[in-house]
Amino acid sequence: MTHVACSRDGITLDGRPFYLLAGQVHYFRYPRAEWRSLLLSARAAGLNTIDFVIPWNLHEPQEGHTDFSDMADLPAFMDLCHDLGLKIIARPGPYICAEWENGGIPNWLAAKPGIAYRLDNPAFLDATLRWFDTLIPLLADRQADRGGPIILVQIENEHWASGVYGHDGHQATLAQALNERGITVPLYTCMGAMPGVAEFRNGWTGLDRKLQETRRAWPDNPMIVSELWSGWFDNWGASRHNGKSAAGLDARLHELTAVGASGLSHWMWAGGTNFGFWGGRTVGGDTIHMTTSYDYDAPVSEYGELTAKYFVARRHHLFLGTLGSTLAPLLVAAAAGGPRVVSAKAVAGRAGGGGEPLRSVRNGEFAAAYLRNDTADRQVYQVFHKLTATDANPVHLAVEVEAFAVKPLFMNLPLADSGLQLRYHTGRILGFWRWPDQDVLVIYGCAGEVGRLALAEIPNAATPNHGVTGNGPRDWELHYGRHGAPCPIVAREPRVEYWLHETPTVVRATRPSATAGSRLSGFMNLPVGISRSSPFAAAATASYTESQSDITTPVKPHSPLSISSIKCACSEQCCPFTRLYAVISAPTPPSRTAASKAGRYISRKVRSSRSELTVCRSYS
Repeated sequence: MTHVACSRDGITLDGRPFYLLAGQVHYFRYPRAEWRSLLLSARAAGLNTIDFVIPWNLHEPQEGHTDFSDMADLPAFMDLCHDLGLKIIARPGPYICAEWENGGIPNWLAAKPGIAYRLDNPAFLDATLRWFDTLIPLLADRQADRGGPIILVQIENEHWASGVYGHDGHQATLAQALNERGITVPLYTCMGAMPGVAEFRNGWTGLDRKLQETRRAWPDNPMIVSELWSGWFDNWGASRHNGKSAAGLDARLHELTAVGASGLSHWMWAGGTNFGFWGGRTVGGDTIHMTTSYDYDAPVSEYGELTAKYFVARRHHLFLGTLGSTLAPLLVAAAAGGPRVVSAKAVAGRAGGGGEPLRSVRNGEFAAAYLRNDTADRQVYQVFHKLTATDANPVHLAVEVEAFAVKPLFMNLPLADSGLQLRYHTGRILGFWRWPDQDVLVIYGCAGEVGRLALAEIPNAATPNHGVTGNGPRDWELHYGRHGAPCPIVAREPRVEYWLHETPTVVRATRPSATAGSRLSGFMNLPVGISRSSPFAAAATASYTESQSDITTPVKPHSPLSISSIKCACSEQCCPFTRLYAVISAPTPPSRTAASKAGRYISRKVRSSRSELTVCRSYS
């Protein structure tokens, strides 16, 4: 049993923050045999929730005759989500839009005398409530507070677009009907806004501004995106739509993160097909009719292919799934006064300086800067920031930002409840995972990029002791690379300076074991690295060069002064760390079938890294 709550700060499950990472997957737009692979790919991309609408006309094509078989087997689809460790957002309508025939409302209703849709019209309401008598118990039995996967239920859909917003109580009637039939998880609206119910927002352009506007209008409302329109539909007579790029999705996700959004849902995550004659007329006029294809230019294509958007979204999901709940409230409450950013143009003495950050804010000692590069070339930004109020001099970071990209920097960001703090960094953070024997921070960047990272214990934090007894010292160590070894103490703060590549690099902060008292070293007991997706699987090797002289001058890459690191491929054709699958979808372990389908483990050639490592050791 899981208690679900929705408040100003977002969603909580049993009182613990839950960063909503959802995607629309319509069971009725994919053959039943493909459901499992679709859901597995969603889980592998870091999604924790599946979002879907329920078309009334599909399930009740004739009045009084319901169909939940084959592709319409909604209970089986929900149970499969649950089996794979995925939560559910259910959207029962009765109006769903979804570019579906008649917005999901059965055509046989047109024969009812005096019928008027989406209102408390007696004929419409009577039919709706009878349909709810059949549908809603299927949802109620699968709610999280009854041990099931459903955490949210939507009231109607985009009721503002009906033209009756503010003039009827239809949504309130539907909410009452849902509650009377057993719905106890939080209800919400999108483009509906009714008292006492959370309002989520839909859109693409300016969605960060819309979230802030909603917060100003309703201060207790969560900042959650119910539909991030990451693609668009195709209609007869128009060109095939592919106007939203992977780079555009990347920038949009950064914009949402920067204002402190506490959750999002992709419309669509996987588009699929309008089989038969189910592709209907959409809003905008009688001439806009849907094609058979509902590919939607989504992260997962109509045929189940993983597109470039999939891999962009995955990187965001892995980060937000591990650190989003910590980061979001800090950013929501942050104000101007963050790091000072000097662009490459300004350094070169060009007029205007160019490249203003998307956002630069501070909240206490926490600070963030979202660097934006609108040029076609990689740019280096100079960032200056005092980490604490007592610092005499600011830290100076040279940060490389790829072409047409946004790059976030965080200062003094707590790493979940580990007792560690990210003091600063110049690379990109893939995620931070807490495992019983180790804390794992995964970073990545561009080929040839020089990166810096600093970690520290949070002052006065109740840091878990992990079994260490007595009043002796507690060691904090960073191991960088496959063959890492304990390093000399050169400063109090754990610190790494390294070369980054377009591959993730694992940095581990480990504590001594209570029994053995030994430190975990190296990469040997880290999870298997990267699984490559078919058809991109290709042979690669891993190698290690034995150390030469300790006094090699200048330091050679294969000297012990440089720690060799294994570089695991994280280009756009690769899947995340296989052990992360289990973390993403716990308690359900990764599927052997999915692993075999995704490809085999491929490790890339080990490349030495120029590293500066320090150990943080505290004494009693």
